[in-house]
Amino acid sequence: MEDIKKQYTIQWVGPFHSLEEASKHRKGSKDELFATPDCFNFYYFRGNKNGRGHKRSKFYSYFGIHKALDGYHKRLNKNHEHFCKFREDNNLDIWIGALGDLNQFSPNVVEEIETIFIAMYGSDVFLTENNRKKKTSVESLHDTVCIINLWYDTEEKPLVSKHDSIKPFHDVIVCERDKKYPRYLVANRLSSWKKK
Repeated sequence: MEDIKKQYTIQWVGPFHSLEEASKHRKGSKDELFATPDCFNFYYFRGNKNGRGHKRSKFYSYFGIHKALDGYHKRLNKNHEHFCKFREDNNLDIWIGALGDLNQFSPNVVEEIETIFIAMYGSDVFLTENNRKKKTSVESLHDTVCIINLWYDTEEKPLVSKHDSIKPFHDVIVCERDKKYPRYLVANRLSSWKKK
């Protein structure tokens, strides 16, 4: 058994139905305890695609990262190679994520988390648009990593139940590197917190 030295919490906010809606989201000023909008390094979107051959009933999805603390919008915009193919309508869900502890931030940490997400969910069924990244291997990870996903609505209130677009994501992911090959342990919250 190996010690879990790397534990990361990602606070996800959404769903937004357009880039404009997401860009208006503000977590607070720099004087407050909350992260500023620039602290969001992760983004995930799911929806329908434009063009011939893309059925309105079929959903596509993409998981992306930005390795600097200057906002995901530097990467996710109308010119994004995948996002530009998506319809901006009520079927589009955009989620933005920030590390719960910004002292843990580094480009390597952001990439390490992306590696685990793509290895876990990079199938044609779920993260359909991450084809190039599917080759990323968790063999590059040297330590056991635990990721905790916390989900919030656009008003930053904890979600009581998951939206369809994020149901495939687990609330807890452990990528264990105890042996030669990685082993994934996952868990979901069984019920919402209730006031007594």
